[in-house]
Amino acid sequence: MKSSLLLLALVRLCSGASYFFDGAANNAGEGSESQPYNNLAVISSLKLQPGDKILLKRGSSIVGPLVLTSSGSTSAPINIGAYGNAEQPKPVVVGGGLSTVLIQGASHVVVEDLEVTNPGDNKSALRGVYIYGYDSGNVKDVTVQNLYIHDVRGYMPSTTTGGAPVGKYANASGAIVVEAGGSTTPTYFTGINIQDNEIRSVDRQGIYTWSNWCQRPELAAFWFTLCTAPWYASSGLLVQRNRLYDVGGDGIVVKGHEGAIVKDNLVVGFNKRSKSPNAGVWTANSINSLFQYNTVSGGTTTSDGMSYDVDHSTSGTVFEYNVSHDNEGGFFLLCPYDKPTTNFTIRYNLSVNDKTRIFQICDGALTGGKIYKNTIQIGSGISPVIVTEDTSASLDVLFADNIIRKEGSGRATWKLQDEYFSVVKNSFYGPIDTYFNATGSVTEAPGLAAPGLRDPKAYYLLNGYPTLDVAVDIVGDASVDFFNNPTTGHKNLGFYSGTGTNIPIWISKFDDSDISAWKSSSGSATIVPDPAGDLGNSVQLAPSTVFSRPIGASLPFRFNARIWIDAVSTSKPVSVRVGSTSKAIDVVLGNPETYRTGEWQILEVLLTSSGQSATLGGTALTAVPVADNAGLVIFTAGGSKVHIDDIFTSYSDRYPLPDTMSKLYTYLLGIQGSLLLANGAYMLLFPSEIAAPPSPMAGTPISVIHAMSTSTISLGLTYLVAAYQSNRTYVVMGVPGRFLAAALFWYHGGAWKNVACYEAVWGAINFGAQPPHEMKHRPARLIHMSPVYSKFDVSVVTYKVVNGQDIKSYVLTPKNIPSGNHPIVVKFHGGFFVSGNSLYPDWYPQWSLDYCLLHSAIIVTGDYRLLPEATGAEIYEDVSDFWDWIRNGLQPHLDSIRAGVQADLDKILLQGESAGGAISIVSALTQPPGFIKAVIATYPFLTLSPKRTKPIFGAPILPTTVLQDHLDSIQPGKIITEATPPKRINIAIAIAQQELFPRYYGADERHDAFTLLEKASDIPYTFIFHGTEDSAVPVDGSIEWVEAAKNKLGQEKVKLHLEQGAEHGFDGETPLETPWLQEGLKAITENWLDAGTQ
Repeated sequence: MKSSLLLLALVRLCSGASYFFDGAANNAGEGSESQPYNNLAVISSLKLQPGDKILLKRGSSIVGPLVLTSSGSTSAPINIGAYGNAEQPKPVVVGGGLSTVLIQGASHVVVEDLEVTNPGDNKSALRGVYIYGYDSGNVKDVTVQNLYIHDVRGYMPSTTTGGAPVGKYANASGAIVVEAGGSTTPTYFTGINIQDNEIRSVDRQGIYTWSNWCQRPELAAFWFTLCTAPWYASSGLLVQRNRLYDVGGDGIVVKGHEGAIVKDNLVVGFNKRSKSPNAGVWTANSINSLFQYNTVSGGTTTSDGMSYDVDHSTSGTVFEYNVSHDNEGGFFLLCPYDKPTTNFTIRYNLSVNDKTRIFQICDGALTGGKIYKNTIQIGSGISPVIVTEDTSASLDVLFADNIIRKEGSGRATWKLQDEYFSVVKNSFYGPIDTYFNATGSVTEAPGLAAPGLRDPKAYYLLNGYPTLDVAVDIVGDASVDFFNNPTTGHKNLGFYSGTGTNIPIWISKFDDSDISAWKSSSGSATIVPDPAGDLGNSVQLAPSTVFSRPIGASLPFRFNARIWIDAVSTSKPVSVRVGSTSKAIDVVLGNPETYRTGEWQILEVLLTSSGQSATLGGTALTAVPVADNAGLVIFTAGGSKVHIDDIFTSYSDRYPLPDTMSKLYTYLLGIQGSLLLANGAYMLLFPSEIAAPPSPMAGTPISVIHAMSTSTISLGLTYLVAAYQSNRTYVVMGVPGRFLAAALFWYHGGAWKNVACYEAVWGAINFGAQPPHEMKHRPARLIHMSPVYSKFDVSVVTYKVVNGQDIKSYVLTPKNIPSGNHPIVVKFHGGFFVSGNSLYPDWYPQWSLDYCLLHSAIIVTGDYRLLPEATGAEIYEDVSDFWDWIRNGLQPHLDSIRAGVQADLDKILLQGESAGGAISIVSALTQPPGFIKAVIATYPFLTLSPKRTKPIFGAPILPTTVLQDHLDSIQPGKIITEATPPKRINIAIAIAQQELFPRYYGADERHDAFTLLEKASDIPYTFIFHGTEDSAVPVDGSIEWVEAAKNKLGQEKVKLHLEQGAEHGFDGETPLETPWLQEGLKAITENWLDAGTQ
């Protein structure tokens, strides 16, 4: 409002034409939903425009190819997707020659929600999705997401006599191929997004990029015969959250790019059929590529066969926070050829049971390489070479601060002679040959928590071991470790930079075939080889088997296990009970959307006295408390065959309870604060009496007494605030000072000894202010004390946790509210989806608070993840979870803070400004009909790239580095859920000025107010007001949406007020009595409360 900005609202996908296709339709049709086309060849005759959609019917199959040569625009991409019953499978596009789906020279395209296959006999090039530019210039913004691509059977085996392997380079076969070709017009890609796809059984490549525009001085010589045009790098490639299984050759390959990001991908099984060199995830002829949080396993053969590869003609490559396990070829390949690979970094990664070679170096030089703070576990029966040097060229590499642990039979060796390859301060433990040129090595046990398991948390470091706080400093080190711990906190060896942890209570990894600690009933539990072919054994539970053992732990503790479910069984689901003798929970895997069959996933359960949580493969699950004090962990197989492995239980010293106090200590602290405040006020008002006998301060100058009075008042206020917040930290910080004061007063003797006793007693009381056994809802922080909220009690509760970070809801209850049912106002804040928080007072107009007080309404508002660290889909995931919390968690929270006050969920008014206005409208269109009674949306941000006629708030054009510097500073895994303006406002303005909101927000019609309106049959009564001179969110979006809503749903459902000449946030000083506002609120009140008056 006052300083307001706030933009971004939902992507307005497009308002263009939709063309419908159904391969099962008997007639050719006209392209409408009722008479769809039945042949994809018709697309070539359509005059497609930006915003148009090509929609294939769910549950149907159609013959390819699907070819698109038309471009959309930044604000209105062409969308290729699905329509029809959402319960039906994705539409299938089958075959069609070289490519099943071909995007040729087209920009601003989204391909999503399809199943793609291209069967063949492995004797010709075949592709699933082919993004191709040929003398096309800059091809921009193509997104391929949520596809299921399988059985693409291109060239295999990928070798030819006397030549380069087929199926790669310019004739690549595979699931998704991105290629820049031609020789006359420089061709390159900007902003290719490949995300959330599942790829299975493809030959040869999984996800592959190639460019003929590759020749530069740094290029390896042999490639000059494979590509012929001068260097034009593609940029903005993002490959994320894809899952690849059973790949004939390479998993994910980046070539010809600058600044590519490959993160959060899973590759299980690669190099399966190629009979030529292939790796899991790698790059060649690219600059500044970033690979993080990927997991690669199951690589076969030693023809390469490593999980990761920094290949030739690369510089600035970073591999960090990745996991590799059980790959035949090993962990990393470094392959420079005749030109040096330069300035690469491999850090904070985990390797478990990788075979043959940990690091292999091909022929050629390495310059400026850093391999540091990796943790490498080598299992029994494996004898890898730690570093294999297949070159006589110089190797300028720092190999430092790593942990390499070998257990069991076999021996790890070295094949390294280069004097410039610097091996400094590493931990080597177990049967490992000594490297002659290593310095500062630690050879005692490294203190890994549960080595041999494939759960990264099994590799925390234990207290008291020599790998803690001994690492050498590395120039340019990352700011956080694999687990998001700051790397400055503890300079440990390996990929964990946290404090030392406790020894696990017990570990079961079953490689010794010992299940004597477990009890099975109602079925059978059998030791079998790992079902994925990984090293070691697992336990197989037959259907209906119950498998249990004592947990042996008291609260709080963490339980981790890997679980593999062969098939979905919704009628008899798999369940896991985890409990101590005081608390237990059930995790039921009844919803197949929460787990994946036929692969390993990590289950983690955290139990504390105050709460519980559960995740599977990083996805949050519902943990249901149960009345069971047996203290067992129980796996129940239900109707599925289940494998379990890598189980361990640890005391959860890394999950402290909230820093709150019991009610007793809160009251005592309040008494202390009140006494100090009264004493300070007395000293300030009556200094002469304080300075007169028999006071201990007799003779003290009045000025000194005045100074002491202000200090005492400040301390009293601090204690009162601490009591209000139930904040133990405030109390404990004061304990040393109180004991020191007691000692000094006692030393001075006389009447001062009485003061010494007073200080000592209160110091002892404060020292005992321990956290309670049960978590209490913590009152909000100092921002809640803003005078804006003086008539409300403000409380805070965590409604969800993401990456260990709380996302909070705030509840504002009128101070004088009586017992009984009360209506609810749900509010979402603005901020371009980039800045803001739920309690920023400048964004709470007084009219809104007065309106709530008038009707004794309870205000509920929630934070959400912010761009660009999050995506639009993640924001609306938070919004959905927030609504779930309102339904299920609001009343219990009210019960804990205001007995007798009931939330009337039949009377919900939804309100939001700017970005929050967009969230409000989308919520109104997506929540169950009738749940929300009315909506107030103030200057809602309904189009991502609106036409602007003037600068945002008069701001100048910001340098592009403002945004880029912020993007470069983003910590992996770190989320932002609130930012008090003006923080991040410059980032929001920079994104808007560069028209990049569609990129960072993403395109998803499920969250688009215009698309949702097209499908709506009703909407709660909605009042929108907007300033005609709004520079942040131009008014056109509101006008267009209201017009569409009236045409679709009727004039009586929506009201729009346009405030002439007004800027964004104009209502910050608008009184509730303002006539236009009164008029708009009249209908709101009637619909919200079923009353005719305000």
